[in-house]
Amino acid sequence: MKRKIIILLAACVAAAPLQAQNLEFGGLTYNNDLMMSTDFAALSRSHPFGTARVMGMGGAFTSLGADLSSMSINPAGLGMYRRNEFSLTPLLSVAHGQTQGAPSWVGNNKTRFAFANVGVALNVFESPASPLTSLTLGIGMNRIADFNTRYSFSSESRYDPSKPDQLMPTIADVFGQQLGQDGIFPDDKGNLGYNWNPWYWPAILGYNGYLISDVGGQWVPDCIGRNASVVHSMDVVSQGSINEFAVSMGANFNNVVYVGATIGIRSVYKKVGMTYQEEYGYFDANGHATPAVDKNGTPLNAQLDYMSLYQESKIDGSGVDFKLGVIVRPVAGLRLGVAFHTPTYYWLDRSYRADIESHLINNKTEDDQYNFDSTPRQDDIGGNSWDFVSPSRLLFGASYTFGNLAIVSVDYEREWYNGIRVKNVPEGADFHPEAYKAEFKNNYKGTNTLRAGVEVRPLPILAVRLGGGYTDSMFKDRQQYYNSPSVYESYYITGGLGINLGRNTVLDVAYQMFAQGKNKLELTALHLTVGSDVNPLHTDNFEEVSFGPILYGAKKLGIQIQTRYEVSNNAGVDICSIVNNEGYDFLLVGSGISMSNTPDDIAASHYRASFYNRYFKRFKAPESWFYPGALLKDKTKMFIEQSNCPVGVFVNRNFVKASNVIVVIDSEEDLFLLGYAQTLLKSTHGSASVLDKSSSTTPGNEVIKEGILRFTEDVKQTTLLREKDLTPQSFNGFNFMLISYKTWNDVSEHRKEALQKMPSTLILSK
Repeated sequence: MKRKIIILLAACVAAAPLQAQNLEFGGLTYNNDLMMSTDFAALSRSHPFGTARVMGMGGAFTSLGADLSSMSINPAGLGMYRRNEFSLTPLLSVAHGQTQGAPSWVGNNKTRFAFANVGVALNVFESPASPLTSLTLGIGMNRIADFNTRYSFSSESRYDPSKPDQLMPTIADVFGQQLGQDGIFPDDKGNLGYNWNPWYWPAILGYNGYLISDVGGQWVPDCIGRNASVVHSMDVVSQGSINEFAVSMGANFNNVVYVGATIGIRSVYKKVGMTYQEEYGYFDANGHATPAVDKNGTPLNAQLDYMSLYQESKIDGSGVDFKLGVIVRPVAGLRLGVAFHTPTYYWLDRSYRADIESHLINNKTEDDQYNFDSTPRQDDIGGNSWDFVSPSRLLFGASYTFGNLAIVSVDYEREWYNGIRVKNVPEGADFHPEAYKAEFKNNYKGTNTLRAGVEVRPLPILAVRLGGGYTDSMFKDRQQYYNSPSVYESYYITGGLGINLGRNTVLDVAYQMFAQGKNKLELTALHLTVGSDVNPLHTDNFEEVSFGPILYGAKKLGIQIQTRYEVSNNAGVDICSIVNNEGYDFLLVGSGISMSNTPDDIAASHYRASFYNRYFKRFKAPESWFYPGALLKDKTKMFIEQSNCPVGVFVNRNFVKASNVIVVIDSEEDLFLLGYAQTLLKSTHGSASVLDKSSSTTPGNEVIKEGILRFTEDVKQTTLLREKDLTPQSFNGFNFMLISYKTWNDVSEHRKEALQKMPSTLILSK
C-alpha cells in the first residue's frame, strides 16, 4: 500500500559576519581639559553595523528592508516582515590605523568581539484585504559606532653638531611656554599643585617629572642637554561604542509602499588612552655618546634619559533621535528607499586624568632616579555636562533582486557636520557654545557616503555577501592641524556567508514515523509563501532555495521526496484544499509555522496577543513563556479540523530521535495512537511507555485496558506507567510524546505547568 504524505516546511537563516576597516588619522593632543570639535565629530560618525546580513553587504540597506537593522537605517523596512523574528548577531571587528608621514611605534591593529545586533520583530496586525496590509513592531539594539581602534607613530629629532645652539624640540618646551605665558610658578617651598585649571595639569606633571625647572622666573628644560637627540613616539588606544536601543513601527500598504518610524535612545561610552614618550640620547660632534651638556658645553649635573606621559579621557552619556523612512516597490524586483534621521541630542559626562614617569640620571654619582606623579580625576557631571546636537542624516537607496539568485544594493548618504551645535559646556570652560558653532561653521562641511553591497547564492543553501563604503573628509581643509585625534576619511570592505540551515526536524519525524514503508511512500514537501512578497515570475528560483536544505536531508536519509512551492494569500485555506483534493493520507506540520493572514483567523490573532503579554510580563525560565496548548489551538486548529486526512502537529523541543516515547491514553478514541507508536518503534528501535489517564468511570474502560495490554504484550520494550495523570515528573527520561488532539486540548488547558517540561511532541488527529 502506497502512503501519500505531505509535510509543511519553514526555513531559517544563520550567517557569520567578517568586518575589516582602514582609517587615516591626524592630529595630536597633550591636553584634554576640553572636548574639542573633533571629539563631537567622532561621536557623530556612524558605521555599518547591525545584523550579519547588513554588515556583509556593507550597510547598503536603505531600500532592502525585512531586517532588524532597518530600525536604525530605514524603519520602513520593518513593514516587509510577514512573520515574527528574533535576531542575535555577534561581531568580530578588526581595525587598522595609519598615521601619515611617520612610522609606526607599536602594532596598529585592534580586534574586538561584541554584539552588533539583538532584537525582535513582532507582526502585530495583518489584513491582506485592506490597504493597510500589515503592521510590524520592532524592539532591539543596534551598534551605531565602534571606537575600538589603535594607532601610533614614532619620529626622531637628531642632534646637529653644526648647530650647537639649536635645542631639539621636546614636550618640555611646550610645557615651559604654557606655564610661563600664564605666569604659573611654584610656591616658596617649590611645590606646584593641581589647584590650577586642568588645562595646565600635563605641564604641572612635566614640572614634577623634572622635565622643566623654574630658573630665575623662567621655565627651562635644565635636565635636557643641548646635545640631545630625541625619539618621539605616541600610542593612542581607543575603546567603546555607541549602541542604539530602538522602538520602531513599520507599515505595509498593499505590498507596494512601506513606511516606518523609530525612536532611538543611544548609549555612549568612549575611553581614549594616549601615551606620549620621549627618549633622549646625548652625542658629541663626532656622533659618540657623551653626557648631556648645556649651551656652554658644561656637563649637566643630572640628565633626563626617558619620559612617558599617559592621558586618559572617558566620555559616557546618552542621546535621543527620531527616524522616518519610506520604501517603494514600483516594479517587481526593484526597491527604492529614502530615510531621514533627525539630529541626535546628546547629554554627556566626561572625566580626565594623567600621569607621568621619568628617568633621571645623576652624572656625578651615576645614580638612577625614577619619578612618578599622577593628577586627580577631573569630572564634568550634573549641570556641568557637555550637551550637543549631532548632524542630521539623509539617506537614499536603490536595490534590485534578480529572482533569488542575487541582490545588488546601493546607498547614498549626506551628513552635515557643519551643523553640529554644542548646547552646554561645563562651568569655567575656555570655549563657549558660540565658539564651537563658529568652529564647525568655518572648518567643517557635509560628508558624502557611498555604500554598495551584493548577495549571490551559488548554491541553494549558501549566500555569499560582499560590500564596502567610502566617506569623504568632514574638514574643509584636511591639512588643517587639530588638537585631538581625528578621522580624515574612511573606507571599509565587508564580507560574509549566509547558510540556510533549514528545519529538517519535520522531515526527520516523517522518516521515523513511516520509515518501514518508505519504499512505498509518496512524500511531498510543501512551502507556501503568504502574500505577494515573491514575484510569481521568479517562483522557480525561490523554490530551489527553499527546498535546498530538505532535499539535502532527504538525500542523507536515502528517501525520495517531491517538492511543491506556491504563492498564496490564504495559506491555511490553500493547504487544506491541497490535502483534501489531491488524496493525501497524512499531513505533517510544525507547530511554529505561520498560518493564514486573513482577518478571520481570529485564533492566530489571540495567540499573538497572548504571546506578547507573556513575553514582556514574565521573566522566568524560557519555559514560562511557552504554553504549547495555545500554540496548537491558535496556529494549527484549521489544519486539524478542516483536513479530511489524519494530521500530525509536531512540537519541537530539541528533537533528535524518538527513542524513548511516552504515549498518553485518555479515552477509547486514543487507542489509535498505539498503532503509530508501534510503527515508530520499528524504525527507531526504541522503547515506549503508556500513561493511562482513564478511570473506572471512563466510557469504554474495559476496551482501553484490553488495548493497552495487547500493545504491551505484542510490542517489545513497552511498559505501563503507574501514574494516572501528567505532572512535570512524568516526562523524566522521555524524548518524545504521542498524544491525541482531543486529549491535548484538555491537558493544555488544565496541566500547563506539566507541559512546560514536555519533550518533543507529535499531536495526532484520527
